[in-house]
Amino acid sequence: MKTWIYVTILFLSSLSSAETVLVRAPSSSPFAYELFLKQKPQFISYVEYQHRKLQTQGKQEEKIFALADSFQSSPELTLMHLKGLQAEAPWTLMSLRFTRDLIEKSLPTANGNLRRELQSLYCKTAVLINEGPLATNCPTQYISLDILRKKFPKADKVLIETLGFSLADPANPVIAAQMRYHWTFLSNSGKAVTFYGTYEQLFQQSFTFADSVNGTCEGFTTDFDDLTVQSSSQVYFSDTCLKGSALPEGSKTSWIKEDRTWWVAAGLVVLGGLAYSLKDKKVSITAPGLKF
Repeated sequence: MKTWIYVTILFLSSLSSAETVLVRAPSSSPFAYELFLKQKPQFISYVEYQHRKLQTQGKQEEKIFALADSFQSSPELTLMHLKGLQAEAPWTLMSLRFTRDLIEKSLPTANGNLRRELQSLYCKTAVLINEGPLATNCPTQYISLDILRKKFPKADKVLIETLGFSLADPANPVIAAQMRYHWTFLSNSGKAVTFYGTYEQLFQQSFTFADSVNGTCEGFTTDFDDLTVQSSSQVYFSDTCLKGSALPEGSKTSWIKEDRTWWVAAGLVVLGGLAYSLKDKKVSITAPGLKF
């Protein structure tokens, strides 16, 4: 728990101290936006910010590391937990590597159905990471980034688990055939779209890509679910028009306006917990110039 909190705080503090998130208005030129980013190192693209955030999952990694102790004594139960965690959310590179290495050590002694299950999860992680020779035979398939770009033209990058690939890249990454992965489509101007399934199932989907900014430089509204982006990012309309995203007049802030009940309830829970933690305790406050 402490590690998760530390990693999260480290991510947010390192971002706020050096870079500002730059969100592209849908009406602006994608080419001009990318060129502006290259010339202004104080900014980070909206896609890159979202990608980094997904790669910072200390709580997930702690859960996976904790399963190593039970793997030798209860491999079937541990495997079930691993598969459950994998279905919950995209795995970080560290989670993928740890699972690959953990299973690789057990493959030589595993038999029957357990071996088939272990081999399946091993292939899913090892093929995607692609960091060297495989310990077993794994059926693979190529991903066409060009086809994905044509099917999902509003997306700028696709993440397979948390490994990112620009849709402008001509490369063809490799995955384990017929395996379900987390697919996340990121856009510099809109909200992320996620899907969990095989490559074949992905092409059966029809996604709606919602814009995060609507309007022009003269007047616009925003719809962000991320507190950091809403409070401190900049919106790019052109090289000569950058606007702060922090509550412009008439803006829509879904995390405040649409979920105010949740925020009030959460505040009451926090205050209640604080009151309970201070129950029957003597509290003293010392500050220069203050006397009680």
